[in-house]
Amino acid sequence: MAGVVTHMRMLKRTMFLALVFGVLSAVQVTRPWAMSEAAPAEDAGDGKFALLVGIDAYKGSIPPLEGGVNDARAMAALLKSEKFGFPEKNVLVLENDAATAKDIISSFRSHLTENARRYREQTGNEASVYFHYSGHGSHVAPPEFASKKEEPDGFDETIVPFDSRRDGDSNAAAPTGDADGYDIRDDEIGVLIAELTEQTSNAVLVFDSCNSGTISRGSNRSREVPLDKRKQPAYRISYKGKGSPPDTSNEGLVSPGDSFVVISSTSPDRRAYELEMPDGTSRGVFSFYLERAMREAAPDTTYGELIRRVAAEVNHTNSDQTPQLLGDERKLVFGGRFEEGQIPIPVVAVDKESSRFEFAAGSMFGLRTGSLVAVVSRTGAEIAEGEVTEVAANRSSAIYKLASEKQIDPKSDLVRILSPMFGSEPLRVDLGLERESGASDSPLARVRDEVRTILLRDSRGLIAFEESSIKGAPAGLSAVAVRVDGFRAAFCGPIDTSTVLSAVAKAEKCGLRIPRSEAVKPSDPVFYIAQVSNGEPLFEFFVPVSDPSAPAKISDALTKYARQRNLSALDNVGSEIGDSIAVEVLENKGKMNERNRFVPGEDVVLEMEADNSFRLPVGSFLRLRVINNYSRPLYITVLGLSTDGAINVWYPNNRMRNQIGGISPLMRRGGTGLTDFFRTTRPFGIERIKIIATTGYSDFTPLAQGNVTRDSKTAGNPLSRLLKQAIVGTRDSASGSSAIIGIDEWGVAEASMIVVSKD
Repeated sequence: MAGVVTHMRMLKRTMFLALVFGVLSAVQVTRPWAMSEAAPAEDAGDGKFALLVGIDAYKGSIPPLEGGVNDARAMAALLKSEKFGFPEKNVLVLENDAATAKDIISSFRSHLTENARRYREQTGNEASVYFHYSGHGSHVAPPEFASKKEEPDGFDETIVPFDSRRDGDSNAAAPTGDADGYDIRDDEIGVLIAELTEQTSNAVLVFDSCNSGTISRGSNRSREVPLDKRKQPAYRISYKGKGSPPDTSNEGLVSPGDSFVVISSTSPDRRAYELEMPDGTSRGVFSFYLERAMREAAPDTTYGELIRRVAAEVNHTNSDQTPQLLGDERKLVFGGRFEEGQIPIPVVAVDKESSRFEFAAGSMFGLRTGSLVAVVSRTGAEIAEGEVTEVAANRSSAIYKLASEKQIDPKSDLVRILSPMFGSEPLRVDLGLERESGASDSPLARVRDEVRTILLRDSRGLIAFEESSIKGAPAGLSAVAVRVDGFRAAFCGPIDTSTVLSAVAKAEKCGLRIPRSEAVKPSDPVFYIAQVSNGEPLFEFFVPVSDPSAPAKISDALTKYARQRNLSALDNVGSEIGDSIAVEVLENKGKMNERNRFVPGEDVVLEMEADNSFRLPVGSFLRLRVINNYSRPLYITVLGLSTDGAINVWYPNNRMRNQIGGISPLMRRGGTGLTDFFRTTRPFGIERIKIIATTGYSDFTPLAQGNVTRDSKTAGNPLSRLLKQAIVGTRDSASGSSAIIGIDEWGVAEASMIVVSKD
């Protein structure tokens, strides 16, 4: 099957991150025998569960802390307050000698994972889970380096339980066969997270510790202990979930995604400190400001906004400490989320007398005179619709008409773009499903009508329909068509079906890999999106005809393709800036080790083919190098338009985006920048690279969107539907708001990568 390039899964080297998992149940205890009180309740209650660990005193000679227990108690009190509404019986606190390695692991499974499972089974809903750790952090050498004299570059990050290193010597082995007395490693935490996120997708974890592995000499108390050089025992935690074991290719922790948020008190090479309070007690600097920010947060605050606010306070107190966030920063602190590619744009100013407002997006976001926009509240309620009258590169003005008596509030209201056009024509779609059904009132025709209704509501300007094809005529100018056929006929073509194969094996024989939970029989009818030019399925996407959410999934896939196609047309013809940007594709000769971690090797610069593209076999490791040959420094954003429907932000790289605000550093003249490592995967085809360069700061990272998925969660909630067209923007970054950029102060460069079979 001639597919197209899939997304390239990023191989991240992460620190031991502070993870903030939603909201679960817990019981406040301080005794070492408290584990008996953490058993799963017969009634899972209202679905809010929390586990908080605070350690000041350690069994061995590890230096004590003074704020860990205070952090855990303060956060527990906040969660039990009226604002968050956690039942007291659902908030479990482990302090000091109640926080051994076995206690922490057992409580995580029984109090968080098991209660989340019970709640889901009893109610059909997902629990909210919160985990918080305040104590020492450290590093250990991974087992594969244990026999080497030199220390490895990549350590396992750890949290240090009460009974770790109890002999007081980080260089001495514990008694033979004794797995106690050791830190809890990131891979072990990753297993616990994987088990939990099988039961709920609303999970938040926070770690207020540091992992620099050196001793602090500062006046403030640092939450770190030296590297544990002992040979580590076998992992104490084996995966007990029903799916596949967690992927540890990103240095141990499960890759952050839709199912959880990961927050850490500092970056991997910096320390986390404690703070002496006016009353003489101590708190973790990060936990203190996090608690205060959560207490003051509005119901529509996202975790991204929350952590930016906390980071500003932490940096002011200790410039050496910078909190980090990985995962889904669009999640709301009070539940829900802004969808990828749907983060709204802030209103900058409003003139009520002239009925005009200004907002932070312009031609670089697909706007032009006459484009339609809407103003919405933070909850998604529509306040006004507007028509753009003036457009700069990253700023626009519009005349508006109120939807009700409520006025636009520039301090909180947001803009969504209803008709973003980067110069391309709308995606023409053939929805002639009734040709297969033979009746205009058939179930297939009803699906067609629902898809049409959703797209007309949510994708104005991006998609047009071929009326002639809907009446049964040929597809005409349509670029894609929604079709229905048996799975084998749609995806496999005339393969030999005489061999007895499972449905999954047959799908894999066709080159399409699907989760076993989604397995379909070769003859099962499925909806798919075909490229009219060659009949090939788009994105390797399909939905069983029997799926009741098929209209929403089909609409989502079409909208994401339209956005991708639309963004690919972005250009600033005549600008010297775009012609001054060069990109190199570096194939890395590294490989995965026995722990499924990527070990980088030598970078090899690929030669460009005659068609100005780069060819890479599936499974290749690579990264990109961007070079600024312009006469002035530039802000650079690199976007990857993948043929699984995703728009990936490849630069600023992961480390840069983890800095608060996600700001791309100014690249000097002649300067270079590297993306993170990626690995090419199916489907085969063309991966397009868009490089946007500006002379003034402008954040394009919100242009990202997730890949097209067959997952049942694709059908959006009311908020995601209201914000469907917000191609995006963020509030002012930590360094200040975006500069107004003139038409000659930005440019676009392009490149293509073709992913081919290894054969």
